Amino acid sequence: MDPKTLVTTALTTLADEDDPAPAVERFYSPDFIQHSPMLPAGRDSLVPAFSAFKSAGVKYELMRVIAEGDLVAVHARAHGLAEVPVVIFHLFRVENGLIAEHWEAMMEQIMDTVGGRDMVDGPTEVTDLEATEANKKLVTQLTEEAFIGGDWSNLDAYVNSDKLLQHDPHIPDGASSVPAAFALLEAAGTPMTYRALHRVVAEGNYVFTQSEGDCVGKPHAFCSLFRVADGKIAEHWDVVAELPEPEHIPHDNGLF
Repeated sequence: MDPKTLVTTALTTLADEDDPAPAVERFYSPDFIQHSPMLPAGRDSLVPAFSAFKSAGVKYELMRVIAEGDLVAVHARAHGLAEVPVVIFHLFRVENGLIAEHWEAMMEQIMDTVGGRDMVDGPTEVTDLEATEANKKLVTQLTEEAFIGGDWSNLDAYVNSDKLLQHDPHIPDGASSVPAAFALLEAAGTPMTYRALHRVVAEGNYVFTQSEGDCVGKPHAFCSLFRVADGKIAEHWDVVAELPEPEHIPHDNGLF
């Protein structure tokens, strides 16, 4: 079973079965490494966690799944974790046919968005597989040059200008709205600063990035999904998640 099918099958099986224990044993490595800011270390912690989600009536929607090598990125929405739906990005690493490692970032869905777009709607089909490497290079360079380096002068080389469809709830459509949002935060004394790009996963027309930095003076995870069309970024979804203080993280594996 390829990594993408493995992860999708694992998530759907766990969502369907009342007893998660057999599925956890079937799909997760005994040496499973957990990076979630919410869950304790180890495979053994997954059974009570999934059981609690089931008892609470939590329902998952898998919106998009992309895979590259041993990494699988999942864009999902959960109902029942909070009073409003929660938007989630999961990242899984597969080894020897089992899920060996997991990272995640989540935020409560904001319904009243600046651009009027839902945080998870839009196309889902993976296409243009032959463009995977070029698209990965495009998004990586943009992240390093603009988001981390702060140089937005070459934005038109990366983004489909006025046609960019934006799902970030705080930013309207169009390429110029992104540096404008960063500038407003900077002027308000609450800058959004990217410190590091940790992982990039690309498959065809989709590229996922996992970064960390600061927002409003607090450490955050920044997870983005970009859809590329005709060599430029055409659509963007993201999760901006505040990270807990180190003493509140239930394991010693780090969040990245």
